[in-house]
Amino acid sequence: MSPSYAQQGQTITITGQIRNLASTAATGLSVQLTSSSSPLGTRSELETFASGDSVPTLPPVSIRPVVIQSLRGGQSWRFAIRLPVAKLGLSCFGVYPLVVQVTDSAFNSARDPVPLPYWPPKATSCASQRRPQPFPISWVWPLIDTPHQNVCAGLTDNMLAARIAPGGRLSNLLAVGARYGSRAGLTWAVDPSLLEALRAMTRP
Repeated sequence: MSPSYAQQGQTITITGQIRNLASTAATGLSVQLTSSSSPLGTRSELETFASGDSVPTLPPVSIRPVVIQSLRGGQSWRFAIRLPVAKLGLSCFGVYPLVVQVTDSAFNSARDPVPLPYWPPKATSCASQRRPQPFPISWVWPLIDTPHQNVCAGLTDNMLAARIAPGGRLSNLLAVGARYGSRAGLTWAVDPSLLEALRAMTRP
């Protein structure tokens, strides 16, 4: 499915492949979409639908089915269906059940579930539902480097100087953290051995 979620004004393209597992030809194959204007209500309901364990019988979407006259035994056929989102009648944020169903002239059928997320254009698109708020994220911002000291007071190498200089890795981390720390809920994680190495650099 492309794009991976629906918005008004879009057209979603659903591609798939049908394979005839029988030894004889299947005739009069028709691929149709079915859907519901009621979203999946719970996480477990979504998981059950997506796994294919429980694919409900839904009303057909009012678009022209894709038809192929015959498919030989063992042969595969790739199809593409273009679905205007406006045909689904959606208004509220949620994940909706969409099913791709193929039927032959003998009324044999196969169905494949396609969970369809829908994102409304405005927060007020659905009077009974508020637009979900962004999930709060906590940042742990690490200022950590490889050890530059051993039991002696001096430094074992000179690499730390380049890393704290403008454009260096630690310098960049410090600048970005200081810039966004107040509004990003950022917590500094500073290695004490790094601070000790920096103190050693200030002494002859």
